[in-house]
Amino acid sequence: CLIASTAEEALAVAAQYRPSAVVLDVGLPDHSGLSVLDRLKRDARTRHIPVHVVSAGDHARTALDLGAVGYMLKPVEREDLAAALDRL
Repeated sequence: CLIASTAEEALAVAAQYRPSAVVLDVGLPDHSGLSVLDRLKRDARTRHIPVHVVSAGDHARTALDLGAVGYMLKPVEREDLAAALDRL
């Protein structure tokens, strides 16, 4: 498990380590998580990585249109998050 607390850090970590999956929050301190999702899906090194988005606001349609494989509204129950991770 790798953790990034900013959008720029998340993009760098994803490009360097190419994780099996990403759980992405929309509310990041430096950029929207939706912009991170868009950049991940436009980069040949990371576009294959499945991304599941979690947010306090309802941006599901936008996230799915940008290529997310799933979307959850906060607060997220532990069991629901575990199930999403199993699907990833």
